Amino acid sequence: QEKDYQRAIEKYRWIVERFPDSEEAAEALYRIGNIYQWELIEPEKAIECYNELISRYSDSPLVPEAMFYKGEIYRWSLKDIDKAKETYTAIIDKHLESPFSIKAKLRLGGILMDMKNLEGARRIYEEVMRTSEGWESEEASYWLGVIWLRQGMVRERALKYFEKALNYDTDHIECLYWAGYQIVTLCKCRGCLESVKIRGICEELIRRHRVEFPKACIRVMKNGNSYDVLQAQFYLGKFYFDEGEFEKAMDELSKILKKIPEGAEIYNKALFYIAWIYAIKKRYSEAIKTYEEMLKHSEDKAIVLLNIALTYEEERNFAKAKKYYNEIIELYPETPEANEARLKLEIIKSLRY
Repeated sequence: QEKDYQRAIEKYRWIVERFPDSEEAAEALYRIGNIYQWELIEPEKAIECYNELISRYSDSPLVPEAMFYKGEIYRWSLKDIDKAKETYTAIIDKHLESPFSIKAKLRLGGILMDMKNLEGARRIYEEVMRTSEGWESEEASYWLGVIWLRQGMVRERALKYFEKALNYDTDHIECLYWAGYQIVTLCKCRGCLESVKIRGICEELIRRHRVEFPKACIRVMKNGNSYDVLQAQFYLGKFYFDEGEFEKAMDELSKILKKIPEGAEIYNKALFYIAWIYAIKKRYSEAIKTYEEMLKHSEDKAIVLLNIALTYEEERNFAKAKKYYNEIIELYPETPEANEARLKLEIIKSLRY
């Protein structure tokens, strides 16, 4: 399969060299960037292609999209928040009429949320809701609900924002999943929704979500593009996991592993839940083996090591658990995982086994 992608890159590069002044050349560079970004998982090479497209074909309608994907690589693959913020801001400044400027605003809002600048994020999301329709408005509504919760404001208002994000005709399955998840969490929280009427509305939303969300995922998996299909498959698996339907969850998540290269972000997410399901079913050796596979590719190794240690502890293999807790403390001493590892070691020390 990798050889097929390399042949495709060679053909696209031939178009660029043979017809350098054509719009087809710009599209060829865009396609090469896509292959490096999504299929071969080589983010630096993807950025090189997008930069070549942006500099050589600055008037191409593909430029805002290439810039957005650059921002995505900086944000999620390379973890360079400053460059991501710079790239998203450039899209808004230079390509305000492009639909990718709305996407860039949403990403800027997310960065501000991570920086705990909730007021700045709120202003961006409110602007998006005023100026756009469709999934962008739904995502902005979801995040406004989250902001209301984080600021300790009226939870009924947050519920209304989450309800606005429940569009079962959308292809934006990630937002739909999380809006439903937040509604379930609110409904389960004692004292969060004081009005009996509001609780009734919340419970009805949950009943509908349990029926309609799987249907929405299946529709996207049949008709969406490759990225949307993977997102739908992952969140359908996660939905089944939340519902305690572990066999269905395992089936959906395992399909993801067959479709994309090892090391992709969604690949690791699928591995995480597969390992968790094994642990729930007390199939500890399979859980640990899956976590170890995840460890090869994960950038947040402290979390994976902690899960391995917790699995050994649940298996009552305290010697192995201690080994991994000590490894976390030694390699990642300033992390929250190291703090939890220290606490776990104290608990194990007090046990008789």
